[in-house]
Formats: sequence, C-alpha cells, structure tokens
Amino acid sequence: ISAPRAPLVLGARTIRLDQPQIVGRLDVGGADDPATVARAGFDQGAAGAALVEVAADRADLWEGDEEARLVPVVAALAASGTPVAVVTRHAAVITAALAAGATMIVDPSGLGHDPRAIDV
Repeated sequence: ISAPRAPLVLGARTIRLDQPQIVGRLDVGGADDPATVARAGFDQGAAGAALVEVAADRADLWEGDEEARLVPVVAALAASGTPVAVVTRHAAVITAALAAGATMIVDPSGLGHDPRAIDV
C-alpha cells in the first residue's frame, strides 16, 4: 500500500505558568514568554512540522488568562506563515485565536465545556 503523500508532523508547544517546558530533547526554557514559545514554534516549522499546536498548561485557567497567553503566540506564528492549531475549551479564546490567524481549533471537551463554542 502506498500513501499519496508523506505523513504530516505536528509540533506542540505548551505555555507554562511556572516552569520550563521540556519536549523530547528540546528544552525551551522561559516558556511562559510568548516570544520564546513562538520562536520554538518557528523552529518546529523549520524542522518540518506541518502544523504547530499551542496550548495553555492548565484546563482550569480563566479564559481571559488563557487568551492573553495564547493569542500573541498564535499571531506571531500565523504572521510567519506557520499553520497554527490552538487547544482550548473556551469560546472567547476560540474567537480570538481564529482572529489572530489560527487554522485549527482543538477542543478537548468536544465542544461540551462552553455552550457558546458551537456557535463560533
């Protein structure tokens, strides 16, 4: 069996509150800084990731804080032409992420957490 194209690679970034993120052998350090997270995403794109996924580190984060963390990273990656997926359960964050250039939304609650999400 032959595939019509090579498999796609997803790069993942998590914006941490209080500790560096270590993914495989990549120690991002200072990963609560949006510019640092965006640079790591650029590197993943340059290394062949077809899509970079960004997420806040806690599911119980207030949507305003989550939006403040994610949107600058999404905007920077999208401005560079890097396709971006955002992990969130909040309609307000979905709206802001799409406006900032996100190309995909991943809602781990299956649109069940925020009743407004289905309308976005």
